[in-house]
Amino acid sequence: MKILIVNYTDGGGGGAIAPLRLYEALRAKGVLCDFGVIEKKSENENIFCIKMKYSFLKKIIHKLYHYFARFLFKISGTENGILHSLNLYSLADIDFINKSDYDIVHLHWIGANTLSIKDIAKINKPLCWTMHDSWAVCGAEHHPNTSYNDTRYIEGHTKKNRAKGENGFDLCRWIFNKKKKYFRFSTQFIGPSLWETEVCKNSYLFKHLPTSSVTHIPNIIDTNCFKSLDKNTVRNIFEINTDKKVLMFSTPYFSSKKTDMKGTSLLLQVLEHFFKNADTSEFVLLMTGNINADIKKFLPQVQTIFTGFIQNPRLMNLCYNVTDVLLFPSRIENLPYGLLEPQSIGIPCVAFDTGGNSDIVVHKQTGYLAPCFDTKDFANGINYCFENKTILGKNAISHIKENFDSNMVVEKHIELYKKILNEKRK
Repeated sequence: MKILIVNYTDGGGGGAIAPLRLYEALRAKGVLCDFGVIEKKSENENIFCIKMKYSFLKKIIHKLYHYFARFLFKISGTENGILHSLNLYSLADIDFINKSDYDIVHLHWIGANTLSIKDIAKINKPLCWTMHDSWAVCGAEHHPNTSYNDTRYIEGHTKKNRAKGENGFDLCRWIFNKKKKYFRFSTQFIGPSLWETEVCKNSYLFKHLPTSSVTHIPNIIDTNCFKSLDKNTVRNIFEINTDKKVLMFSTPYFSSKKTDMKGTSLLLQVLEHFFKNADTSEFVLLMTGNINADIKKFLPQVQTIFTGFIQNPRLMNLCYNVTDVLLFPSRIENLPYGLLEPQSIGIPCVAFDTGGNSDIVVHKQTGYLAPCFDTKDFANGINYCFENKTILGKNAISHIKENFDSNMVVEKHIELYKKILNEKRK
């Protein structure tokens, strides 16, 4: 059994971390497995670039595609703040994939033109596809629109079910129709969260597949890296007084737009509610990620530490270990490492009850889930977590150990690969 994992990159957010950890775990189990990417960020020599070497003519064509995509985004009237990918052409070498000796091709996050819609359908190997978001079943959008009850991925994108108030070119419907034309192949889907699993099962594009073609397998957590450390020692590193209460927020980017997927605009509302009845001098706000210091003008007068974007997981573990309560205001998520990692070391988290967050945060048992998108109740959740921090932390560690055991996750993948190959032989 020889597996090819395909992902846009091997570094960055959860969409890159998850396949990388799976790849490492499979190899540790003795499974022949390679990892092909478009953009290589790590120094791992066994991870290789599958980017096609283009002729001069193809470079020009792809440049034209790039300008065409920018034009389509400009004229589209979508209010969905989630990332969009058109995948009109492939950066990956589809001929290499099809001529290789791999038994199974395992797709992960393939947005940003990793593989075109046409080329995905051309893969001649048994296919497995982990849905790190909902792009496979949507149009151009990577998740349904959380601003309203978006069921287009279930009904099919039509003129009648577009969000009220959206005008201009319906880019998502146009891409959806391309998928509708080409996505007639058989594949085995993996939903990392129970929510994403149900999204796939209920989707219009893959309703031709049996329900057994969609399996729930969570992502792998690196428990050797993410573990509890002595809080006083770590706080000395950050020069944070031990008597301070630390709130942590992490995001790949900051945006004050109301449709921002990571919920930074919602965070500002939460903090406004929370600090109405709290003494700001008692708190420290630890902010990691690509957050411009200009955010300070939107924040309450509270001591704030900006770390910048952190790619090294051990440095992120230090941040978690100085934290009392983690704030996670995303509008939509699948199975975010931003909750898995802190909960695995006993940090209570406050999040909205959206997407797969409830797989990780059990309301009032391991953290607090506020209704979407009730910022006042989210602020109440912060107080609840402070008041019940010890028991929530213990419960969180137990919950992660019971439901996200790394060995179990790897074995489930191996079982699924064997099932795919057995079906191929029939």
